[in-house]
Amino acid sequence: MFILFREEAFCRAAFVIRGIVKNSRTLASSWVEFDVEVKDNFKNKVNNMIKVRSPKNSCGVRLTTGSEYLITGEVRSDSLYGRFYYTRLCVWVQILWQNISKDTQTALKTGTFTTC
Repeated sequence: MFILFREEAFCRAAFVIRGIVKNSRTLASSWVEFDVEVKDNFKNKVNNMIKVRSPKNSCGVRLTTGSEYLITGEVRSDSLYGRFYYTRLCVWVQILWQNISKDTQTALKTGTFTTC
């Protein structure tokens, strides 16, 4: 069951990265923005540094500065912020990299999930 979940989460996502949170800030419009240094791109290459936004509601993520995560999400754009990367707990995955099984890490690094 977990394998199906992680493959579905990978396939649903517009981007899948391993990254280190460098900074975070609260935006006036009920968003939190994280500066993330990208260590690995597993789906749809993104820049080496990206801004990931999440709502401050119950589905919002709480990422710790200095920690390394697997982050999945979508790319959005709006008139206020332009284009940005978006993630939230209720749909996407944000897991500490050290807590991901070696099998899943290997599957990500070898491209096993690329057959969506």
